[in-house]
Amino acid sequence: MKQLLTGKQMKQADTWSIKEFGMESLILMERAALCAAQHIMSVQKPGRVFIMCGMGNNGADGLAMARILSQNGWSVRIAAIGQIEKATKEWLYQKALLDKMDILPVQYFYEPDDKDEEEYRLELSNLYVPAQVYVDALFGVGLSRSVSGVYRAAIEEWNEHKKECDAYGVAVDICSGLDAKSGQVLGACVKADVQITFGYGKVGQFLYPGASLSDKTIVCDIGMPNEAVYHIDGLPFNCLEKSDAKDWLGSRCLWGNKGTFGRVVIIAGSSGMAGAAYLSALAAYRTGAGLVDIVTPECNRLVLQQLLPEAVLHCISEIPKDEDEEQLSYLQKEVLPKAKAIVIGPGLSTDTLAKKLLDMVLEWNKSQNCPIVIDADALNLLAMRTNIDQAEYLGENVILTPHPGELGRLMNSSAKEAAKNLLSFAEELQKKFGCICVCKDARTVILTQKNRYLNLTGNSGMATGGSGDVLTGVIASLAAQGLSAERTAVLGVWLHGAAGDEAAKEKSPYSMIARDLADGLSKVLIQTSRKKV
Repeated sequence: MKQLLTGKQMKQADTWSIKEFGMESLILMERAALCAAQHIMSVQKPGRVFIMCGMGNNGADGLAMARILSQNGWSVRIAAIGQIEKATKEWLYQKALLDKMDILPVQYFYEPDDKDEEEYRLELSNLYVPAQVYVDALFGVGLSRSVSGVYRAAIEEWNEHKKECDAYGVAVDICSGLDAKSGQVLGACVKADVQITFGYGKVGQFLYPGASLSDKTIVCDIGMPNEAVYHIDGLPFNCLEKSDAKDWLGSRCLWGNKGTFGRVVIIAGSSGMAGAAYLSALAAYRTGAGLVDIVTPECNRLVLQQLLPEAVLHCISEIPKDEDEEQLSYLQKEVLPKAKAIVIGPGLSTDTLAKKLLDMVLEWNKSQNCPIVIDADALNLLAMRTNIDQAEYLGENVILTPHPGELGRLMNSSAKEAAKNLLSFAEELQKKFGCICVCKDARTVILTQKNRYLNLTGNSGMATGGSGDVLTGVIASLAAQGLSAERTAVLGVWLHGAAGDEAAKEKSPYSMIARDLADGLSKVLIQTSRKKV
């Protein structure tokens, strides 16, 4: 399982490795520069390379790369952006080594911020030469404020000249201008072909829009001690990989029956929204559940019986009446106790009956501790019934699955702010409700009380109605089969994304619909499950 760090955590890991473990910073720097230079030499024949450097240690990495590439037959041009008075000691050391070699002198550019960016760009353009490789070593992972003035102009000129000469673009450690935690662009950002990052991948390189700023990110091992990750504030982000998914899923019991593989109760659907209940139930079956019950309004009976005859239906009156209490009592006494996992929310609506259903399930579960997946309209009801500052403790067996709109409502904010601040919103949500939070976006974040995960499977074709309903069924099915709530959430999201990737190969992201995800589960499970069938 790969691990990702924020920029702050990476700095802490670096500091511990140098000050406590005893590694020399220049040794780590040399290994980093060698790794990046070797990548360039592996994909390009010797020619001209242009390197844009800052005055910090990221810039020092760039100077070390210049020395290594020069020694291997490359023509090197360097533009250093910033004030030499602010250069780090490592930068000055690398510059001194360059001075001893037959390399064109480093060209410096810095003026106080008293000009507009267009004036800076005009003056900077003379420093940017045609080259087959453009290297960005301006800012590292510590950048936390918006880029402006000469630095913004330098980034924009780098992007423009790289494009003009069709150069291969390499960002050292991270694209300059990218927030290493949130993945947001801080004013302006380098757009590279590859980011060569050191020690650990950075969270912001895998969140969007950061993930779109390079075609790929390569993580280089520079010899940092494994123990460094235990000397950071907070937790790293874990990324499940196929081998992990196979280990977690295990093998299916050869002598099991439908009871062995769990019963999922899905409370979903409303008038015109039978599809939400169907997709969730279909996904639960496709992921291996033995039995699936659907609690849904009477108006959905016929369509669900036709679409999914395997499901057990419990149809309730869709209009609140005196017999509501009788219906709820029946569900509480006869249906819920049979469940090994419960889904509530897909297509449910937010009417009075839906509110009663959510209240009933949460109250019943206080004494049962059954895994519950709360999604869609049930999340909206949850947002309506509680203020985030007085959020009720839901427990470690409850899994919330909000998309940015639902997350924004739960946090008394907007979808735009939730998408922009996905990590911080997710952390606050998990802390307030004390449950597992699956915060869905182009990259899904999963937070538990003890661990943090970032899912890397999936594609844009999954941005289609019903995709989230499929996910609820996958997660609940795994829970019903006995996986822990944490593994259920993480593996469920991974399988859901992997099924989307399979569907994209066959249908293309343009043509995918939610049913394709449910169908893709079969292919993924063939590849992932252990071969005892």
